[in-house]
Amino acid sequence: MKMRIFSFFIQLFSALLFFFFSSAQCLTAPVMPACTGTEPLLLNAETVNISTTKYFYGAPAIYGDLYMNGGTLIVCGDLTVDRFVMDSGTVFIQPGARFVIGGGIGYGVVLKGKCAFYNYGTLQSVRNISFDNGWASPSKPNIIINATPASEFKMSNQYFVINNANSWFVNKGKADFHGLITDPQCQPGVVCLGLASETKMTVLYNRVKNAYVAPEGSACLNVSEYSQIYDTLTRFPQINVCLGPTHRTDSTCMPFGCKPSWGLANKFHSCAACSVIQLLSAKFTTVSAVQTEKAHLIQWNLENFSPAGQIEIQQSRNGFEFQTILTRNMQDKFQYSTTKLFAGNNFYRIRYADKETGVSIFSSVVSISGGLPSGEIQIYPNPFVSDVMIEIPETTDIVTIEIVNPSGQVIRSQKTRSLDRKIKISIPQEWPDGIYLFVVKAGQESWTRKLVKK
Repeated sequence: MKMRIFSFFIQLFSALLFFFFSSAQCLTAPVMPACTGTEPLLLNAETVNISTTKYFYGAPAIYGDLYMNGGTLIVCGDLTVDRFVMDSGTVFIQPGARFVIGGGIGYGVVLKGKCAFYNYGTLQSVRNISFDNGWASPSKPNIIINATPASEFKMSNQYFVINNANSWFVNKGKADFHGLITDPQCQPGVVCLGLASETKMTVLYNRVKNAYVAPEGSACLNVSEYSQIYDTLTRFPQINVCLGPTHRTDSTCMPFGCKPSWGLANKFHSCAACSVIQLLSAKFTTVSAVQTEKAHLIQWNLENFSPAGQIEIQQSRNGFEFQTILTRNMQDKFQYSTTKLFAGNNFYRIRYADKETGVSIFSSVVSISGGLPSGEIQIYPNPFVSDVMIEIPETTDIVTIEIVNPSGQVIRSQKTRSLDRKIKISIPQEWPDGIYLFVVKAGQESWTRKLVKK
């Protein structure tokens, strides 16, 4: 059993590393254990120790005391615990179930490490919750995951405080706080917002750069009254910030070096609720990339867009640094085929910009492997102005390049080495506009491509 517990936390630690280095998605909760009504039943005033799993099911109940001491609790019904203490352990809340942390103790719930809540139903606390330093570590983190779009995390009159580097909050459903505080000890990405999630609060305090991320797509952050931001909130343009009619951002800390910036988030002022943004703003519902014979076909669906909007197709080698390969005005055809492929993995995303409102949103990132088909060459950009890049399928000692002008004359012939399959050709600005042929020879292979100078 100890080996199974150790294996579980090793897997969890690996998942955390994957999350922060790939930024592909928020942490996902483990599969919810089944509840048949025949499992060991949790008793009032019980201590749930390590290697112990207890279930709550049956009629709604209010327990006076519960002490989590490293064990696991599966909540399958409606349970309120007046005096809840958690040294360590795991709590699952089943879909349709509710777990309420009552106010009997009078002070907040302090989670010091190796504490996890996986909420598939409703998690509610009438006490403040803080992720404290304690003994939290990469292998013993504090975690609360609002696991599905139907999950609800309710702390509408309380503060949720995260103040160490080994604690994470994930919201894939709806969360409601009086205030959410991310202190300087936190890691970037400590708050991960899932696709179409709603995170609501009266006040927001952020003291760590890029604390909020939304790698899965559009998410809403609703702050009704007050924000104090000591450094950039987010680098994710997928986050839509709904600021209430009386909201203000505190800038009095600027003389002391703070940088109150929302980052790349889209801000909506005098905004009543996240539902207003969802109704009025454009959103990507799907995006995909598939391999065709010699190209990648990118397809997407976009809702609530303006005819005055503009679309950008963006491509990347690594999923982080993107370049725009196409810009066009809105039209009914939501697809684009490109032959400008990178060798290996290719990453794509779509940017939509509304010219009337100035708001822009990004789709999620999709990837496709394969890159250049075997034996193919890539010469870009086309059209070109000055520099031209040539990528050949394999490295070779000598590459011969000839450029033929619109009159059929060979105006440049050069030999070069290709150590990393890439060759940069500088074209003089004074060359006239028109069609040029690029003839490339490497080993036994030869390619001819037509490019336009403008």
